[in-house]
Amino acid sequence: MAPPGDKTGSTFGFLQGSISGRRYEADELRGTDPADGRTLLARYDLDAARGRLTREALARRRGGLWRWEELLPVRSRSFITTLGEGGTPLLGPARLARTLGLHGLHIKAESMNPTGSFKARGMAVAAGVRATVVMPSDAPIANQQEAMACGARLILLDGLISDCGKLARLISEQTGAFDMATLREPYRVEGKKTLGFELAEDLGWTLPDAVVYPTGGGTGLIGMWKAFDELEAIGLISSERPRMYAVQSDGCAPIVRAHEQGAQFAGPWSGAATRAAGIRVPSALGDHLILEILRRSGGGAIAVPEAEIEAMQGYAAREGAGYLSLESSAALAALPVMRERAVIDAGERIVVFDTGAGFKSEALRIDAPPVIPSDGLSEHVPQWGFVRRAVKRFMPGDDFDAALKAAVTFKTLSIGAVFTKLGENIKALSDATAAVEHYEMVLKTSVEAGLEPEISVKPTQVGLDIDPEATFANLSRLADAAAKAKGFLWIDMEGSAYTDRTLDLYNRVHSRHPAVGVCLQAYLYRTAADVHRMLPFKPAIRLVKGAYAEPADRAFPAKRDVDANYLALCALMLPDVNRGRMRLVLATHDIPLIDRIARFADAIGMDRHHLEVHMLYGIQSSQQVRLAAEGYRVKSLIAYGDAWYAWYLRRLAERPANVVFVARQMFG
Repeated sequence: MAPPGDKTGSTFGFLQGSISGRRYEADELRGTDPADGRTLLARYDLDAARGRLTREALARRRGGLWRWEELLPVRSRSFITTLGEGGTPLLGPARLARTLGLHGLHIKAESMNPTGSFKARGMAVAAGVRATVVMPSDAPIANQQEAMACGARLILLDGLISDCGKLARLISEQTGAFDMATLREPYRVEGKKTLGFELAEDLGWTLPDAVVYPTGGGTGLIGMWKAFDELEAIGLISSERPRMYAVQSDGCAPIVRAHEQGAQFAGPWSGAATRAAGIRVPSALGDHLILEILRRSGGGAIAVPEAEIEAMQGYAAREGAGYLSLESSAALAALPVMRERAVIDAGERIVVFDTGAGFKSEALRIDAPPVIPSDGLSEHVPQWGFVRRAVKRFMPGDDFDAALKAAVTFKTLSIGAVFTKLGENIKALSDATAAVEHYEMVLKTSVEAGLEPEISVKPTQVGLDIDPEATFANLSRLADAAAKAKGFLWIDMEGSAYTDRTLDLYNRVHSRHPAVGVCLQAYLYRTAADVHRMLPFKPAIRLVKGAYAEPADRAFPAKRDVDANYLALCALMLPDVNRGRMRLVLATHDIPLIDRIARFADAIGMDRHHLEVHMLYGIQSSQQVRLAAEGYRVKSLIAYGDAWYAWYLRRLAERPANVVFVARQMFG
């Protein structure tokens, strides 16, 4: 007897033959019913379980299938082996639901179990033993590798799963090993029934209108029905039941055939053939239980064409349901057939079981894309249409003519422009000179187009990695050109390794040319001190949050702290802005943050026109128009140039938050 602290609270009472009804001792390890060779089922003291397994008790327990220990057949915790099975989410695949016309569609994501399969539930309850695994020789490679990696003795048999079962029974008879083939022992179904427990809890202690389940051996379907009965007996759900539907491939559909014939048992399927290996079961020991459940529930059985299974696998993935196994895809492929037969309605709550991840199935038959050498990225990738379309969202074109055209359009919306030609960390001073000459042309051409030109230049684009004094001369030359054009020069900020040198350059150039500003980054701890040092000199500051990867000893790692510092820095500078002692630009796309800063500005009596906002071209476009209409000074930072690919990838690679931000702008 296990010590009190080792007990699980299981109310496991006895085993019972699924057909014979005979009872057997719970603590004797058994396989099938000695009376008829059919499946045994575990029975519990449900009166005892009712007092312990309450909604309140469950709410206090941690996730996973062992939350339901009162209704599981393991009495001692020392026999529990777990990798965290169970507790999988019930997902609402909104896009797929819309395209299928089933607004109440849900997917129980069993592919999120630690093995990528719902089978983890059953094996968790029957685990803890050395194993010999018999598989068909054409079983998915992932399944073969997983068994071997976990130390099992793997036997591959040239045959079907039913042939493997025969060999497993022979090994059991000859060696005394315990046969764990599907439903030839009463324990794995107990793990699978936690699917039903969780489904009821997921839906607020109700059940769906219909359950659609990919069916081979049927343990999950049998387990769920058993779970519903037990939950009702202990008072957690009502007597209402979902219609249960078994889905098979038309290449192996013994349950479908038997259901259509009204038979009690399903005869073996000859020539079973389907790429969905998990439902390639020509003869199921629990066939009578499956068929009884389908009839009692008012459900049915559907065979889907083999070709539609793989087609649905790709379709579901493209519609946002994830890369599902072929078995799961078969269940989804049944939905259009069921709609056509009017056995399900658009508004019903329908739960489809995703029983495994895509990698658990035979690999997709797809043509691999060509391999591009890494030294050819800049040549090949920019030519790919989808890449150019993605980047075009944030750039009007590769050259200044496209940027100028966009700026002229913005002027009609009372939105100004800041031009920046992509390119940084140049290696030769001749390239720095070329960049300076280009920006001089930008300033001159912008004036001729009736614009108030502003340019934003990175110090490493004009030589900072090579010669600081040459960089100072180049920035001074651009400041002169900006002054002649009645424009403005912004000195951009790069990673924190450049901060001191960039601020030194700014202070020197600004002392001679007032129409020069510098970018500061709110995520750096040092920025408040930098602002304090600059305020006496009437600076122009463009405040950004920061887009480079920085260590935690230099920058706030959490977004909420960066936002708080951004707000604090603005509160520090706005009084000087209100007195005309500095120019402050809010260079952020964070509309709620801009609104908070505006409220502070209102509180100190600051005119809305003195609040200036800069945003990147193509991001928050509608908000840029709104802010300009409300009286803010709004400018769009327009980037262009043939160095866009290197710049774009570097920004994404340097900081994961940039990837998320870009993705939201493209797809959100």
